Amino acid sequence: MQLKLTLRNESSQNPLHLTSLAPRDGWKSDPPHHLDANEARTCEIETTSELAITMRYGTHHIGIHLGHGTFSVEPGDAVIESQKLDGALAEITLVLH
Repeated sequence: MQLKLTLRNESSQNPLHLTSLAPRDGWKSDPPHHLDANEARTCEIETTSELAITMRYGTHHIGIHLGHGTFSVEPGDAVIESQKLDGALAEITLVLH
C-alpha cells in the first residue's frame, strides 16, 4: 500500500518544523522538515504490511495507520481537506493552521 500525504501550512505568519517522526526510514520522499507559511509539500511512503505513522509539526500531532487495503487518519487539530483510497494508493491532504 502506498501513502501520498500532502501537508499545507495555512498560517499567514508561522513556519512549522517537524519535531518528531516515526518511522524515519522507508520514505520514497521524506516529510518536509520545515514548512513555511502558506506552503504545501507532499511526501510518500510504501509498505507491504501494516504501518503506523506519527508525526508532529509544532503543536500538530498526526497519526496515520495503513494496512490490509484500508487507512485511518487521526489528524489532531489539523483539518482533513481530502482523503481517498484508490486500490493500493491512499491520498490525504491535511491543512495545518
